[in-house]
Amino acid sequence: MCWQRWGDKEKLTASTMDIRNRHRRFVDPEQQRWDKRYRRFPGVAECARLIRAGKARGTWAEIIAHELADNAQDTLPELIAEFELSNGDDVALYILIALEFACLPESTEFLGEVLQSGDLRLAEYARRTLSAINTREARRVLLRSPTRASRLRGSWEPSETVN
Repeated sequence: MCWQRWGDKEKLTASTMDIRNRHRRFVDPEQQRWDKRYRRFPGVAECARLIRAGKARGTWAEIIAHELADNAQDTLPELIAEFELSNGDDVALYILIALEFACLPESTEFLGEVLQSGDLRLAEYARRTLSAINTREARRVLLRSPTRASRLRGSWEPSETVN
């Protein structure tokens, strides 16, 4: 994204401009440190290592999530593999956040599996991501998800009787 002039108005438009330039107007020291250390996308494995090491705090947490999202199209198989290795820790959460930012229709099947897993913390992010993707397949997965059924039922089970 970059700013371009259209007559008297400035308008934010997508371009092929280097992603690093998006922060030129807002100089953040942590963003500058990130840019010095990682001139390109460091890769899914390095981002996961930073998250596990506790480096994903404050601005770096936001940067890592956006870096994963910006490169999710190219690294989707790596993201899924890292998610499966994570055992539900913070790495899994960051991957789901990145997929939510990226809104990739290709991730619908994977997000359906996350919904079926039963982890409510991760299922909420998967549900939000599927809602953002908003394709026919994503809506079908949402309608068939077990978390939706339990939310519709409420806190009581059908086997309980009310006197």
